[in-house]
Amino acid sequence: MSQFNDKIAIVTGGGMGLGRALCVELARRGATVVVADIKGDAAAQVAEEITRDGGQARAAAIDVSRRKDITDLIETTAADFGRLDYIFNNAVLVIGGDARDISLEQWERALGVDLLGVVYGAVAAYQVMAKQGHGHIVNVSSATGLIPQPGNTPYCTSKWGIVGLSLSLRFEAPTSASRSVACVRAT
Repeated sequence: MSQFNDKIAIVTGGGMGLGRALCVELARRGATVVVADIKGDAAAQVAEEITRDGGQARAAAIDVSRRKDITDLIETTAADFGRLDYIFNNAVLVIGGDARDISLEQWERALGVDLLGVVYGAVAAYQVMAKQGHGHIVNVSSATGLIPQPGNTPYCTSKWGIVGLSLSLRFEAPTSASRSVACVRAT
């Protein structure tokens, strides 16, 4: 039996790429998946594919850089299903080029999705999971969270932040009064 059987999972950036693969695999292993993506049509397509193949899924069109979007999704999911077992903070926006040529608006957009979106998702999920007494937060980073990558500085900056956030939460959660969040990882 899979550890994901009968679990409730949110995957941000679930409409394509790694997020889509996570959604499909989680559903294959028995989870009910909330496919969250800024591209609502892509999220709906993945959710339809999952249900067509016999899995359980629903789609949500959200922008993770808007705190209310992700907070509302987490609270609604927990209310509708009675709990939230997993969140995979996976949504990403890549803006490349020399740092001197990237506008501050581009920096703000990239960090809004790639770093603050993870912070908003992790904090909101942590609060729900602390109340329910269990849960897993998975924050998706990359090798650029450990190794500099010239030409991709906003992305790299956010991934370093995700590693720091995840390591801090991982050490905090087991020692908090609630002892609720079993796992926080940057992958």
